[in-house]
Amino acid sequence: MINRITNIVLSSIFLTCLILSGCSTDEKKTHEVTVDMGFSSYVSAFTSGIISKGDNIKIILAQPVPSAKPGHAVTNKLFTINPAVEGQAYWLDEQTVEFRPVNALESGSKYFCEFDLSSLLDVPSEYKKLEFEFVVLHQNLVVEHSGMRSRMIDGFSHQEFFGRGVEVAVARPVVAVVLNAQTPWRPGRTPTRWTTR
Repeated sequence: MINRITNIVLSSIFLTCLILSGCSTDEKKTHEVTVDMGFSSYVSAFTSGIISKGDNIKIILAQPVPSAKPGHAVTNKLFTINPAVEGQAYWLDEQTVEFRPVNALESGSKYFCEFDLSSLLDVPSEYKKLEFEFVVLHQNLVVEHSGMRSRMIDGFSHQEFFGRGVEVAVARPVVAVVLNAQTPWRPGRTPTRWTTR
């Protein structure tokens, strides 16, 4: 009887721990950035929402920065991005700073950014760093088949496939790798020529 009660108590404790551990939240997954409206006195716009993996990250300031050199790299570190992104910030004009990643951003990833506003403008302490976030769109390719015909009157050695591919995000370099032709009578990859618009 005591063993049965002990087993029930231990099983209950184990199940409770298992349920509670499943209910815990990962702070990184639930972290949401809310931008204080007070930043609008210093920042007109910034990258946010859903962007393409080939996009740059921009900040447009509400007023010109006298030390800005349009077309030149920014000398101080203005952007801190998590997960880390290698790149360089450039002045587009006296109010716009653009961070250009060296490599494409990771599809489907959420990025958290911190922009050091205080290194450019004289701002109150609560507005020294602008925190914002964005998500990179998942890369996707949809292929629609609309027909096929032989280009040769006497056989099937040349075939034309008609259709279209619609890409989401930056996919152009990989389309030819994803789409290839194979025939049952010729093993391996069949030579193809792509016509795109």
